[in-house]
Amino acid sequence: MRHAIGVELDLASRDSLTGLFNRRYAMSRLSDIVATASEGPSLTYALLLIDLDNFKRVNDSFGHGAGDEVLVEASARMRDAIGPKDLLARYGGEEFLLVLPGADMAQAHAMAESIRSQIEGRAYQLSHGNYRLQITASIGVTVQQSAQCDAHVNRLEQIRLVVDHADHALRVAKSTGRNRVAIGRCAEAEAAPFESVVNHECVARYAQGGS
Repeated sequence: MRHAIGVELDLASRDSLTGLFNRRYAMSRLSDIVATASEGPSLTYALLLIDLDNFKRVNDSFGHGAGDEVLVEASARMRDAIGPKDLLARYGGEEFLLVLPGADMAQAHAMAESIRSQIEGRAYQLSHGNYRLQITASIGVTVQQSAQCDAHVNRLEQIRLVVDHADHALRVAKSTGRNRVAIGRCAEAEAAPFESVVNHECVARYAQGGS
């Protein structure tokens, strides 16, 4: 009985198509990560929003079955790239959320580039029609530190802000050519002037030697 309940709970936390965690579970885990105990140390974490580029064209040109195949394969490639403590979830449609507990900017940027490369690396072979599709992804990254968020509403606001930072960076990556990584607002202490990312405020301050 206990095993059966555990299986049911695991299934309830999973996306039925990709097998990744679903959005509801990811938000629950993120709530625990963004908050720290009142007397505990502040912990660094990264949040990545990953979006498959021009995915609507796949569905429009080859059908939703082909789109599902691409989502399953892309999910498998991302799952292979992450570590055992990282949280990967299907956020909605062709968008995915990845949380890296304890990651700094260098680690977050390296992971984002690894995932971008993995998704682009090999053509996606469809099961019908002998089509091979080239798929790329755009990724928005933010690095933050956990805060004292004892009240439930405070945690929700912190989650909203963190996701907004990553989402803004994702939109920049999309609007500047796709198939790239962009950095959004982040903890200044973790910023680094990577040439391959968009220099938002936190990165620009670091490059100028500001605090």
